Amino acid sequence: MGTEVRATTLYNGTDAEFFSPDPTVTREEATLLVVGNLLRIKGQRLVLQAIANLKDRHPLLRCLFIGDGPDRPLLLDLAKRSGIESRVMFVGRKNRADVAAAMRCCTLFVLPSSYEGLGCVYLEAMAGGMPVIACRGQGIEEIIRHKENGWLIGVENLEELAQAISAMLEDPGLRVEMGKAARHTILDGLTLAHQAKRMRLFYDRVIG
Repeated sequence: MGTEVRATTLYNGTDAEFFSPDPTVTREEATLLVVGNLLRIKGQRLVLQAIANLKDRHPLLRCLFIGDGPDRPLLLDLAKRSGIESRVMFVGRKNRADVAAAMRCCTLFVLPSSYEGLGCVYLEAMAGGMPVIACRGQGIEEIIRHKENGWLIGVENLEELAQAISAMLEDPGLRVEMGKAARHTILDGLTLAHQAKRMRLFYDRVIG
């Protein structure tokens, strides 16, 4: 019989002022943003496959990939073989200011990671008012309410990813409302200040 253990969950937080929407910036039409190391578990390959499947239905669809890693040559080759080389941009690693600027301009944030805790980049995108597509069964599922403040798909589920991208590209109102709800989620309890307060209260209880 196991020993009973008391546990407290302390989530990541983000800077909701640094990562914030800018009403003077017009979001690019049909441009996805992916931020993360170029690794198989991050799901960039799945994003490329979804773009290839949607290229005729959404002729303006583009994707900006920020990050670098060992899968870069494989991803570039897949884009070329899929006939979408002109639709994707791999720009390497960028500083936080460049990432925040990209989040203000792009249409959707997509990171169908198959092995992820509560990645800070999801929270940064949500703070920036971006609709986020992520996978069920990962840490972000504790934050995203499906089709309210984000969109959840199955791991490695190409059909669900393509459907999610297409549905949001075809419904600007849904994107706006989901982006607003995402930012409110951060402001309601996932800023750095919120998490610092929770951390202090936790240590006060431990040492008290």
